[in-house]
Amino acid sequence: MQKVSNNVVINILESDWDQYIDQLISFSPSEKEKFLKKQGINNMVDFVVHIVGWWQETMRIIDTVPKQPTYKPPDVDVDEYNNKSYANYVRAVRAF
Repeated sequence: MQKVSNNVVINILESDWDQYIDQLISFSPSEKEKFLKKQGINNMVDFVVHIVGWWQETMRIIDTVPKQPTYKPPDVDVDEYNNKSYANYVRAVRAF
């Protein structure tokens, strides 16, 4: 896993993520389709499922690190993780 400094993470959260949703909303239907295809995702529901899965994993790690300062997240097969995450969350998200 690539090391990322705290400053880089803070910069991303402050300068990119706060604008992310507004950017997605502003896309035309064809721009949304192009964006999702570039991500390898079929539709916006699947995109939300993807974000929720990774968000939960991130929160788990954030919760673990202060309790176990030497904790090292395991290497992750991203495709496998995405598939498992999708299977876990897709029914709940689609229910809304």
